[in-house]
Amino acid sequence: MAELHYHNHFCPPNDVVFAVMFVDRDLFRRLISSVTGSEVDIKGKVYSQATLRENDPLLNSIRFDTFTETHNDQYYTADIQRSYEESRLKRRTIFYTCRAISTQDVNEMAYEDLKPVNVSFVLTTHEVPHAIQRV
Repeated sequence: MAELHYHNHFCPPNDVVFAVMFVDRDLFRRLISSVTGSEVDIKGKVYSQATLRENDPLLNSIRFDTFTETHNDQYYTADIQRSYEESRLKRRTIFYTCRAISTQDVNEMAYEDLKPVNVSFVLTTHEVPHAIQRV
């Protein structure tokens, strides 16, 4: 039987552990279903530490802890956060959402055909009155 040696100095970051755990499709499906309150059906892989980058090199790339697409053509991402800072988290949610939408192709000005994007942050600690908030 193999032994696992652990040392606090070499502890992986929370986002890496989160990404490794939730790259599992079933576990990610359960997480997103419980966060959104509705059942999701994942189309393909769950991507861990997924990077979305637009063609323009002047634009920043964005790295999600986890990212996937569902059979009903929606994108879901979940990231872990160690602390809650309201303005940072709300702006980051908007930024992540805008970037996940802006990387999609728009054909013949059909913006109504863009796939919905769902961004979730899982907090390791929180002091807000409602643990789940929709922004």
